[in-house]
Amino acid sequence: EKYHKRIIGFAHVPPLGGVKSLRELERSIRGLGLKGVAITAHIRNKSLDHEAMFPFYSKVCELNVPIFVHASTIPPFPVLAAPYDLFSNIGREMDLSLATCRIIFGGVLEEFPELKFIIGHLGGGIGAIKERFALQHQHRSTVGSRMKKDWGYYFDKLFFNTAGFLHGTQAILASLHGMKPHQIVLGTD
Repeated sequence: EKYHKRIIGFAHVPPLGGVKSLRELERSIRGLGLKGVAITAHIRNKSLDHEAMFPFYSKVCELNVPIFVHASTIPPFPVLAAPYDLFSNIGREMDLSLATCRIIFGGVLEEFPELKFIIGHLGGGIGAIKERFALQHQHRSTVGSRMKKDWGYYFDKLFFNTAGFLHGTQAILASLHGMKPHQIVLGTD
């Protein structure tokens, strides 16, 4: 309460929890005054473009709050969970990059153009490889894509949080080259 203008709380509700979760999300935003909702990069082995997520997205649009996407704690690809702690070091970033691409290619922003996503860890460093996706879409059809506009149109609607790189200046520099400055959100998860 003392720092309500500096510290902004987000709700944590299970996006695939049905009507009870949607009611709790509404209570969290309208009743408790939270300013957004946080989810992970995949939920119950479902990607963020899975149609099971659509009722959740519809409610978020109705409430007009952003969705913060954080790296999952459960590896979507078990091979990276094994030795060397690779899931923590690179797997989580891959998880966020995949989620970013699934939001775009999967048509989430086409279906829900008013959704506001903030992707943690600078989208897993996606700014460094952004051109690859744009060129792929430009030069050949992307199999199964539900986009109706250019890949960059949707990418430019996303925001990316700087937290998660442990003060890595190279990640920030790559993001500044691959993203528009207004897309980079200074903050913490």
